[in-house]
Amino acid sequence: MIDIKLAFNELNKELGKRDCSVDLTICGGALMILTGMPSRVTKDVDFITPNMSNELKEAKDAVAKSLGYERNWLNDNAKVYMNQLPEGWESRVISFLELSYLRVFGLSRQDSISSKLKAFIDRDFDREDLIDLSPSAEEFERAVCFVRGFNLDDVQELDIQIIKGELFDE
Repeated sequence: MIDIKLAFNELNKELGKRDCSVDLTICGGALMILTGMPSRVTKDVDFITPNMSNELKEAKDAVAKSLGYERNWLNDNAKVYMNQLPEGWESRVISFLELSYLRVFGLSRQDSISSKLKAFIDRDFDREDLIDLSPSAEEFERAVCFVRGFNLDDVQELDIQIIKGELFDE
């Protein structure tokens, strides 16, 4: 497991050595940790912007080596799901960390809930994350409206009802 704040501080130092500034927009478990879910652990940091530049790759590899992390501790694998984020998500990102060469942003709470619900009904991922986020009824209904824009099948509609029952004891 990684220490997110330590990793970002080390990444900032490595970016500084390369005189390279980066704005990262993160999602997933690392974002949940930064939003105050200390029980959540992760082995990586998923980011969706920017593209992986050579300088960022070199810096993250140097951090991996110095802290003993896997080389993909910082990765852009989540980019494949960017087309499944709510429209306008870029305008709703939240700033979490501002260092001299590194700024870290994350998806808004609503966009996180919506993307976690989409992941759950599509791939049966993120059930626990969705439950840990404890969405309000209003947040959940906004997420349901979002995912229904993807023309759901009967099984996916049933999944929505199941997770709704788990979240709200129905």
